[in-house]
Amino acid sequence: KHFTKLNGTSDEMIPSLLSIPSLASMLLQRYTVSATVRALLTDQHDQQRKRSNEIRKHHAETRLLLTDTEKRTILRDLYIATSGSTWADNTGWEETLSQTDWATAVSDECTWYGIVCDTTTSEIIEMDLRSNKLVGTVPSTLGLLATSLEVLNLSANTLSGTLPSEIASLSLLTDFQISSNSVAGSLASEFGNLPLLTEFSVDYNNFSGSIPSELGRLLSLERLDLSGNNLTSSIPTEIGQLVSLTILFTRLNDLIGRIPTELGNLILLSQFRTHYNSQTGTVPTELGLLTNLERLQIGPVNNISGTLPTELADMTSLKYFYLRKMNLTGPLPTEYSAFTALRVFSVGDNILTGTIPTVYSQMSALREIIVKGNNLIGTIPTEVGLWSNLKILNISDNALTGTLPTEIGELSATLENIRVQLNDLTGTIPTEIGLIVNFVDLVTHSNDLTGTIPTEIGRLTALQTLHIDQCSLTGPMPTEIGLLLDMQSIHVDQNKLTGTLPTELTLLTSLEQLDVYSNYFWGSMPPELCAVSPLTVLTADCDDTGVNPAEVECTCCTTCHTSLPYFGPSLSPSVSSQPSDYPSYNPSAWPTSKPNTTPSLYPSNTPNSTPSVLSSNHPSYVPSVEPSNKPSDLPTRIPTDLLSEVPSLLPSDVPSNMPSDIPSDQPSDIPLFEPSSKPSDIQSDIPSDPPSESSTPSDMPSDIPSDLPSSVPSDIPSDSPSGLPSV
Repeated sequence: KHFTKLNGTSDEMIPSLLSIPSLASMLLQRYTVSATVRALLTDQHDQQRKRSNEIRKHHAETRLLLTDTEKRTILRDLYIATSGSTWADNTGWEETLSQTDWATAVSDECTWYGIVCDTTTSEIIEMDLRSNKLVGTVPSTLGLLATSLEVLNLSANTLSGTLPSEIASLSLLTDFQISSNSVAGSLASEFGNLPLLTEFSVDYNNFSGSIPSELGRLLSLERLDLSGNNLTSSIPTEIGQLVSLTILFTRLNDLIGRIPTELGNLILLSQFRTHYNSQTGTVPTELGLLTNLERLQIGPVNNISGTLPTELADMTSLKYFYLRKMNLTGPLPTEYSAFTALRVFSVGDNILTGTIPTVYSQMSALREIIVKGNNLIGTIPTEVGLWSNLKILNISDNALTGTLPTEIGELSATLENIRVQLNDLTGTIPTEIGLIVNFVDLVTHSNDLTGTIPTEIGRLTALQTLHIDQCSLTGPMPTEIGLLLDMQSIHVDQNKLTGTLPTELTLLTSLEQLDVYSNYFWGSMPPELCAVSPLTVLTADCDDTGVNPAEVECTCCTTCHTSLPYFGPSLSPSVSSQPSDYPSYNPSAWPTSKPNTTPSLYPSNTPNSTPSVLSSNHPSYVPSVEPSNKPSDLPTRIPTDLLSEVPSLLPSDVPSNMPSDIPSDQPSDIPLFEPSSKPSDIQSDIPSDPPSESSTPSDMPSDIPSDLPSSVPSDIPSDSPSGLPSV
C-alpha cells in the first residue's frame, strides 16, 4: 500500500519507510526520487558518520592498552613474515629487531618507518608500508592491534598467501588497502563487521569466489575497489545500501549476472567501473538517478545488450562515458546532447545504428568521441567544427558516406587524432587539414578518397602516423612530407600514386614503417633511406620475379611486391609539362573486365600526326619508340597473355596538332597498322623470323631511308613494312 501511495504520502511518513534499507532501495527504484527523499538519504549519511565517531570514542575509552613488549612482538612478526631486512626502508625496524634483546632494547616504535602513533596514548593507529618491497605473507597477529589500528596500507608489495580473517577483527579500522599484491583466497564475510571502514581496496590480487553480501553493512564505506581479481559472482544487491559510497570499482574480474538496479540508490557515487567482466542484462535505467556520477564505465568486454537508456541523460555531472565493446543496439540518443560536461564519449564496437546526431555539437566539452565499429550511416556532421576542445575523433569502421568536412580545420588548436578508416567516404582530403598543427595521427585508409595528397600536409610538424592507404589517391607523393620530422609510420600503399619517391623521405630519421607498394612509382628507393636506423618495415614494388618488371629499385626493402600491370596512359615524370590537350590520366577508365577481342592500339581514324603516347624520358621499363635493333631479350611491360586486355590508349578524337611519335626522317603518310591483324597464335612479342619484303605493300613510299634496320620490332604484325619503328 505504501508503494502505490508514495506520491501522495506526506513527508512525515517517508522517514519511517526509509528506515528499512530494503524498502528504501525498492522505493528509490520504483519512483522518481524527490528532493525530500534525497535530503533524507544525505541526512542518513551524516548520521552514519556521527555514529562512527561515537564508536571510535567509545573504543578509545574502553580499550585495553597493549604493553610495549606486545606491540613490539606484533611488529617483529610482520618484519620476519615479510623479509624486513630487504625492505626498501626499514628505519627503526632493523636497528631494533636485529638485536638479541629486541624485546627490551631502547627504541620508540612510533619513530619507525611507516608507523604513526596516537600522541596521547602512544598506541599504534597507522601502519603505512605501501611500495616498500615487502615479500611474504600477512601475519595473523596484526589482528591483535584491534584496540588501536585505524589505517593499514600494505599496497604495492609482493605479498602472497591468504588474507587472515583476524584482519576483520580490527574494529577501529577506517582504511584498509592491500592493492597490487598476489594475495589469494576468498574475501571473508567478517569484513562486513567493520562499521568505521571508509576504504576497502583489495584490487589487483588473486582473490576468488564471490563478493560477500555482508559488505552491504559497511554504511560508512566511501571507496570499494575489488578490481583485478578472479571474483566470479554477481554484484550483490546489498551494495545498493552503501549510501556513503563515492567510488565503486568491480572491473577486471569474472563477474556475471545483471548490474543491480539498487545501485541507483548511491546518490553520492562519483565513479562506477565494472568493465572487463561477463555481466549480462541491460544498462539499468536507474543509473540515471546518479546525478553526482562523473565516470560511468561498463564496457568494454561485457555481455550487456539492449539500447542506450535515454534516462542516463539525467546524469548531468557525467564527464566520462564508456559503454564500448558490448552488444548495444539502437540509435545514439539525441537526449545525450545534455551531457554538457562530458569529456569522453566512447560507445565503439557495438551494434548501434542510425546517424551521428547533429545536436551532439552541444556537447561542447568533448575531448574524445569514439563511435567506431558500429553500423552508423549518414555523413560526418559539419557541426564537428563546434567541438572546440576535441582531441580524438574516431568514427572508423562504420558505413558513413559523404566527404571529410572542411570544418574539421576549425579544430586547429586541439585535434590530435582522427580515424575515419573503413567507411565509404568519398571526395578529397581537405586542404584545411593543414591547419591542424597538433595532429599526431591521421588515419583515413580503406575509403573511396580521390585526388592528390595535399601539399599542406607538410605543415603538420607533429604528425607521427600517416595511414592513407587503400584509397584511390593519385599524383605524386609531395616533397613536403620531408618536413614531418616526428613521423614514425607512413602507409600510402594500394593507391594510384605516380612519380618517383621523394628524396626528402631521408630526412625522416624517426621513421619506423614505410609502405609504398601497389602504386605506380618508378625509379629507385632513396639509398639514404636504408640508413635510417629505426626503419624496420619498408615495402615497395621491387619484385623482379613476377610477370611485370619491378617499378622501384630497392636494395633494403623488407618486402618486395610484384608490380601491377599498367593499363593507363603515360606515367612519365614530365607528364605535368605535357600540352593541355594531352590525354588525361584517368585510372577510373581502366578496364574492369577482359574484352572479347584484342583492341587496336590506335583507332583506325587516328590522324597522321599521332601524339606520342610515351615521352622519351619515361623510365626504361615502359615501351617507347626505339630503333629496330632493340634486343630481343628486353623484358616486356605487358605479358603476351595480357595483351588482349590492353584498351585503346587514345580516344578517337585526338587533336591533329599533337606531337608525332614518328621520327622526323620518316614520311608522314606511312599508314598505321592495327594489331588486330596480328595472327592469333603469336606467342611472343618478337617473332623468330622477321617478315620478308614480299609482305611490304605495293604502295609503300619510295622515300624510306635505305639505312633502316631490317629487323622488325615485336609490336608490328607480319604484314607491316619492315622499316616501321616499334610503338
